[in-house]
Formats: sequence, C-alpha cells, structure tokens
Amino acid sequence: MSIQALLPEIEPHLARPFEIEPLDGGFTNQTYKITGLNRTLVLKQVGRQQNILGLDPQQEVLALQRASMAGIGPRVIHHSQQGNFLLMEFLQGSLIEAADLNRPEILRAIVGQVQAVHQMQGIARACSPYHLVERYLQGASELGIKIPHQMAGFLRRMEGIEKRRSRDHTFTRVYCHNDLYRFNIMQTPQGIRLLDWELSGVGDAFFDLATLSFSNRFSREQDENLIFLYFGCCTPDLMQALQDMKFMNMLREIGWALLHAGLEPEQVNHQMDYLSWAHTVVQRLQEGHLDL
Repeated sequence: MSIQALLPEIEPHLARPFEIEPLDGGFTNQTYKITGLNRTLVLKQVGRQQNILGLDPQQEVLALQRASMAGIGPRVIHHSQQGNFLLMEFLQGSLIEAADLNRPEILRAIVGQVQAVHQMQGIARACSPYHLVERYLQGASELGIKIPHQMAGFLRRMEGIEKRRSRDHTFTRVYCHNDLYRFNIMQTPQGIRLLDWELSGVGDAFFDLATLSFSNRFSREQDENLIFLYFGCCTPDLMQALQDMKFMNMLREIGWALLHAGLEPEQVNHQMDYLSWAHTVVQRLQEGHLDL
C-alpha cells in the first residue's frame, strides 16, 4: 500500500505540512520518518513475512505497548486494524555500533533491557526459534526456492537441541524479542531502546542472548561475560545453551534469507542477493562456525 493511501489515517496524528523520508536499517519492512509541524513519527509498513510466519500483528502492538510502558521500546501512536502498518514515536539517538559492545556500561545496559523483555507477561504469542526456522523454510519452499541439501542434517541437530532445551522449564517460556541485531538496538538520551518487535513472542531467553553473540562474532571470553551479566554466574550448562542457540540463529539466518529470495523485489527492503547469502551461512555452518 502506498504512503498516499495511508494519509487519511496518518493526518489526525501530525500537523501539516509534513515531510516523508525513508529510513534505512530494516531488511523486511518499509519504514519512513514523517516530520510534521508538531512532532516526528515513524511509519512501519508490514511486509509479507509476518503472515508467512503466522504471527498475529495485533499481539505485536500489545508487546510494543507493554515495552513502551516498561521503558524498553518506542511508543505506539496508532496502528491499523488490518495490521498492515504501525505509527510510532521517533526516537532521538543512534543505533548501536560494534565498538559500543566493547564498552561495559553499554553491554550491561543492553543486557538489562533484555532481562526486562524476558519479564514481560500477558502476551499470548508464541514464537520459538524452532517455529521461526520451520516457517521460514516452509515459506521459502512454497515460493519455489530449493532448500540446500545440507539442511537435512542441520534440522536433525535442531531436533536434538529442542529436546535438550525442553528440559529447561524456566528460560524456554519467557517473552523474547527474537531479533536483537545491532540495527534494532538504539542508544537514546533516555537509555537503551529496542526496535522492531515483529518476531517477538514466547520462546527461549538464550536465543536473544545468542543473537547478540553470533551477529557480532563474540569471542568465548565475551560469551562468558554476556552470560555472567545476565545470570550472575557462568557455568558449562549455561554456555552450552548459548552455543545451542547460536546454532539456531544460524539456521534462522539461512531460513530468513531463503524466504526473502523467493519474495518479489517490491516485497523486500534492500537490494541483496539473499540466495547467495543463505549459501554463505550454510558453508560457515558446515565449517563449524556459529557466527556471521
């Protein structure tokens, strides 16, 4: 849907005249900065991914509202009943850079916000790492994308991880962000805020921690520090759970890329060779890497 078609729903929340400019960052949805006379907002147009994954957009709105009240995410100004767009406050600040993660106070603040996410209650939306991988691969297959033959072995390993993690009745049943890449973490004057809650749902806390680790190529020492910041201790079992979820993040990355390789060009945000990227991650996983 074009921006012009959404103007009747946007105009009650902004004083004319206003300027519209695209925002960089997200790979799945189109986002825009809309500046009016009275304030600046962010418009997020939801792509096909959410429908393919079977995630209720109204539950995303509820999660964002809870996150905003807890000082974790941006405030929702307006949302469509059809779930095809969100209008949110524009946060002043800057996205986290790789170097920021080496600053103890920044990493501590991020982990604190992740802990706050995991304490959110009352949102009936499940989204486990296994669900994400399965739905991404199913969606890609339905769009005519050939699934790499190596995935059969990877999925058998996933079954073992799911069985092992099912014994943890505490940290596999918490609300998770599920997309903690740096471009979804912002440093604002009010502190760290987490963006893009589209994949959020009840899942495995270690998946959020592992996303930080695998997408930033944390060393073992950094992994141990990450675990210590979250749990107050670091044990072999905790480290094993983190490694398992780093593997799951690699599978999610492959599935995500394969799905987006099958979507029409106008349904993805960036000019990227998704299929090539999927095979790159497959190769890294075959070589024993658990990071991008």
